[in-house]
Amino acid sequence: MKNDWIFYSLIAMICISVHSLIHKYILIYNIQNPNISLAITFFIIGIISFFYLCLNIQTIKHIIKNKNSTIIIRLSLFLALIILFNNIAISKAFSKSSNICYCNLIINSSTILVLLFSYFLFKETLNFKTLLGIILSFLGVTIVIYYSNK
Repeated sequence: MKNDWIFYSLIAMICISVHSLIHKYILIYNIQNPNISLAITFFIIGIISFFYLCLNIQTIKHIIKNKNSTIIIRLSLFLALIILFNNIAISKAFSKSSNICYCNLIINSSTILVLLFSYFLFKETLNFKTLLGIILSFLGVTIVIYYSNK
C-alpha cells in the first residue's frame, strides 16, 4: 500500500503516548530510583533483542560481511546511547514537571529539528508552507513554555 507510512506513524504515535504514561507511573511508584526502573526496562529489551538476534543469525552474518559493517555497528551503538540518554532526560523532565503534557509538547517538537536536519543532510524538500508551519510550531511551544510556569 502506498501510504503504509501513515499507519505505522499512527502506531508510533500511540506507542510514544503510552510510553510517556507508563514512564510517569514508574516515577510515581518508584521516585527514589527511576534509573533502576529504566535499567530493568533496558535489561528486558536486551533479552528480547538477544532472542531476536538468535532467530536472525543469517542476517547478522550478512551485515557483518558488508563493507559498511563498521559504520552500521558504530551508528547502532550511538543510537543505543541516544535512546538511553533520551529516556534519562524524559525521566528527569517528568519528575520535575507539574504536567507531562508540557514535557511531551517540547519533546515532540523534535519534529522541527528533524525537518531542518533532513533538509540539510538528505536534501529533502522544504517549501514556504512547511517553513511557516515550523515557525508557528516553534511559536506555540514558546508560548506553552512561557505560560506553563504561571
